[in-house]
Amino acid sequence: GQCTIISNEIKCICPSLLKGKLCELNKCVQDVNCFDGVCQSRDQEDDLCKCNNNWTGTHCNMPNCDGYKCLNGGECEILNGRPNCACVQGFKGEICQYKSCVQDFNCFQGECLIKSEADDICYCSPKFEGSECKDVKKCTENACGPGNCFINNDAPFCYCPITYKGEHCEFTKCLQHNNCLHGICNAVQNNN
Repeated sequence: GQCTIISNEIKCICPSLLKGKLCELNKCVQDVNCFDGVCQSRDQEDDLCKCNNNWTGTHCNMPNCDGYKCLNGGECEILNGRPNCACVQGFKGEICQYKSCVQDFNCFQGECLIKSEADDICYCSPKFEGSECKDVKKCTENACGPGNCFINNDAPFCYCPITYKGEHCEFTKCLQHNNCLHGICNAVQNNN
């Protein structure tokens, strides 16, 4: 500040953020150095910024966990300047509101999903099946219509009889002018 001696007494004109006889005390100014709080003026001491809920720090500019609720045993922590929940094993979500698959639930060739509050299930990748997705997928009955099903590269594969074609032997082939119209052979869908 600017201090002068007037009648043997020191008089100081303090800048906006200082106060006191010699500008030695910090002054609280709302929205300048007290962001999420209320300034409280105190004689012979630095002014105080009394923080609103969920804020802390000298200038009430740091969030805290007051009022931030984490569910299912999760604990609040400040990360990147904001409250976050650290969830206990078995829960996930912003406030730990969702069940997650437990660590000892194995989905070898798939992904664990929550079916209900009491049930976890494995969603298997295409070539696997079973409750833990560790069984190579087998041929199902009638998967190949009139053809035969084999496992090829860990996946079901249809081997069609000579008169059929298609991924599941679902089309008939033209043989010796069967299913021909105006000299053009047309494959027709097999509805068996």
